[in-house]
Amino acid sequence: MAERILGGLVTKIGSVVAVQAMELVCLKKEMKRIMKELEAMQPVIEQAYQVRDINGSVAVWIREVKEMALDIEDILDEFTHLVGEHERTISGSIKKYVHRLKNAINWIRVSEELKDIRTQLEDIHKRKIQYDDKDMRGISIAPADDPIEIREHRAAVSLINRRDEILFGIEENRTVLIDWLTNDEETKCGIIAVQGMGGIGKTTLVAQVYNHQEVMKNFNFRAWVTVSQTYTIDNVLESILHQFFQEEHVEPNAQMIDRVEWIQKIHDHMQQQRCVIFFDDIWSIDGWDDIRDIFPISMCRSKIVYTTRDYDVASKLASEDFVFKLQPLKEDKAWALFCKRAFHGSCCPGELEDLARELVKRCEGLPLAIIVLGGLMCSKTSITYWRMVLSGFESFLGGDQRIKDILKLSLEVLPYQLKNCFLYCSAFPEDFLFRKNKIIRLWVAEGFVEGKKGMTMEEVAEGYFDNLISRSLLHVAVIRYIFEETEGFKMHDLVREMAVTISQEENFCMMYNGGELQPKNRTRRLSLHKIEDNMLKSKNKMSRLRTLMMFGHPTSFPRKTLNNVAFSACRSMRVLDLEGVRSLNGLPNAVGNLFNLRFLSLRNTNVRKLPESIAKLNNLQTLDLTYSKVHKLPNGIRKLTKLRHMMLPYWNSSIQMPGSIGDLKDMQTLIGIRANSQVIQEVGDLTQLRSLGIGDVKTSDGAKLSDSLAKLKCLVSLSMESDESSGRLQLETLNPPQCLAELKFDGRLNALPLWFGYLANLTRLVLRGCKLREDPIPSLQSLPKLAYLWLGSAFDGRQMRVQGRGFPSLIQLQLIGLNELNEIIIEEGAMKRLELLELRYCTELKKLPMGIEFLTRLQEFRIYDMPKEFLERLGSVGEDHPKVRHIPIVLIDWEHIDHYFSEWRTRRI
Repeated sequence: MAERILGGLVTKIGSVVAVQAMELVCLKKEMKRIMKELEAMQPVIEQAYQVRDINGSVAVWIREVKEMALDIEDILDEFTHLVGEHERTISGSIKKYVHRLKNAINWIRVSEELKDIRTQLEDIHKRKIQYDDKDMRGISIAPADDPIEIREHRAAVSLINRRDEILFGIEENRTVLIDWLTNDEETKCGIIAVQGMGGIGKTTLVAQVYNHQEVMKNFNFRAWVTVSQTYTIDNVLESILHQFFQEEHVEPNAQMIDRVEWIQKIHDHMQQQRCVIFFDDIWSIDGWDDIRDIFPISMCRSKIVYTTRDYDVASKLASEDFVFKLQPLKEDKAWALFCKRAFHGSCCPGELEDLARELVKRCEGLPLAIIVLGGLMCSKTSITYWRMVLSGFESFLGGDQRIKDILKLSLEVLPYQLKNCFLYCSAFPEDFLFRKNKIIRLWVAEGFVEGKKGMTMEEVAEGYFDNLISRSLLHVAVIRYIFEETEGFKMHDLVREMAVTISQEENFCMMYNGGELQPKNRTRRLSLHKIEDNMLKSKNKMSRLRTLMMFGHPTSFPRKTLNNVAFSACRSMRVLDLEGVRSLNGLPNAVGNLFNLRFLSLRNTNVRKLPESIAKLNNLQTLDLTYSKVHKLPNGIRKLTKLRHMMLPYWNSSIQMPGSIGDLKDMQTLIGIRANSQVIQEVGDLTQLRSLGIGDVKTSDGAKLSDSLAKLKCLVSLSMESDESSGRLQLETLNPPQCLAELKFDGRLNALPLWFGYLANLTRLVLRGCKLREDPIPSLQSLPKLAYLWLGSAFDGRQMRVQGRGFPSLIQLQLIGLNELNEIIIEEGAMKRLELLELRYCTELKKLPMGIEFLTRLQEFRIYDMPKEFLERLGSVGEDHPKVRHIPIVLIDWEHIDHYFSEWRTRRI
């Protein structure tokens, strides 16, 4: 494949100055020789992927080949760039002639680099022929399944991964902890410690306690704080303040006087109210010493729970009577958990049972080990494969080393496509929640994803992601935003520790947590978990850097470090991820030098303007400006024809696109663009679009928009915001594709179009500011897959009725600002799967929805800023109070609790 690409590139160069032509002939010859050498080495590398415990000299050789392959790839990228530069400077101006001379020097440099690589490859090849099959000794592991095939089982895999850890072996433990927390007679039980070895389920257990209805009813305020190994006291304070008081942000490196005020605020609050704080994963007594001063000496009825692996830490921080030492699962529980993971809840086949039970014994009752091993053996039916895996445990140690060995084995048998993807996830900080779409786009930008006929690269990458989920190497969490909750993902601490160790051994990614940054010459990826000015004191030490990721919130942005690392000599940079660095307010023009940049995120920064040089980033695939301050795009943005994902600041503050968008044929995600006649017409040419967010849509745009949407056969997410000055929109003529799964609309409507009721695949619907005169429920309640419905100022009528069998799949219903609504009727049989109901700012609604008692699956009822009469009827002695007794969690805004709910213990959200 590489040879074909080279041939095409040389042909495209055409007529070049003589010195360049001579060099290009040499380049082609050198590259052919190099590809021949690599092809000869490839079988050895593939064989190495199938064995464990490779001979040390072979392992070194393989690492050298990998490094060499990356160097060659960098040269190929620059080769491609130089070809493009030549095509853009083919005319004869003096400026362009000088540019061509500069390129001639680059051609010569590339040629010299290839000759050097050729020499190194010859040395590597000489050593290769010295190895034979005896050097490839180890425990053979059969190839894993193609990761794409897991897509067929995505729904089942996701459900198992979410539920299996909480269904086995924790019920009794959970009951004991809840009793310790909620029993007021336990006056000495101010601090509770949960101790156990890594992977035994401490976090899973206390998370179940944290979210239990009894804990929610007994404590007015709760907070959950993860104390990572690199935590700061400001991180802890910010987390608690946000969860107690909804504080938006605590500035890092704050003055001591401010910190004292924050501590006093928390201190007083815990004395005056009934609070509970969960600290997950305290590593040392020193970690607790930094935190202890936040809390009152006598906490009255407030409590603290923390988890730790270290028994000495647990015994020093809590009374011996309230140290809960978590024990491994008993044999029957361990076996049931393994069968659920390995056989999807079915019985173990008879011919595998002896081998399977022996494998479970090796897990020693550790839930994480059982789940990961079950994921590894899932769908494997070959007895030979099971025997090979079991033989890999013969020399393994017990205790903490046991689970590390199981995790290591799970990595070693990953399909080779997944290994880099898995290691890449460890570049995020400990306990960091990342979004699925983001990690997928990063993998594509890095070149980890192999093409597959009939699928986009992102769809292939999604298959990789789902495979890692099915193996429990990643797990699901929740990311909460202002108007919605969405899935986030993270690594278990032990899984990440293993991945970080391997990443460092293989020079995959360097992670910085403070001190002086000392990069290696061959550092390919750099993840800064702490940002300090002047942390890099010299330039040009990372010329091969491909990825730079920054995390944290410095008071002033370390511009010198960014210039030294990213813009000095890193011509191979593919990923520049600056998301969340709030002190960043701009990028230098030098960003245009990163010709190979494919992923640029300025999400949630204070960047206001993009440099014009961004138009030179011809390979850019993803540009994320979500929640940034950018209000205008450079004129050259339309030249970036390889863009696949462009997210502009929040979709209801759309941005004008300069010029045409018709050439952006690869675009799959386009969010936050402002409508005009040209945009609306040309968006129909972007036939690869999966997600579209468009603002300032006018009444006159209806016909053209309908024609364009009809062409977007792949569209699954559509967000629209109307131009308020244009009056009520007429959407009857729109013809969105039937595959549409998510629809958001903001603006006034006369009525819901009939086509709303035919969106058979719609799962999420947000209607805001529609001011409908007729009840929208009859048009929506028959949608078979609708799971999330958010209505904000969407209906100006007085009555809303949900008929029996209405909304068969609805899980969440949120009604916000329906100021004319005075009655909600829920017929029996409606919304049978509803788990969350929220009412907010419905000023005329004076009583509970009629029929709320029929919602037997309702888990959470949220009430914000509702009328006095509504709260009185719902209060402890109110006539509506018995109707909500079946709901585990009733959440009410704090200022109304004391007056109306003296016998209730709820909390503020």
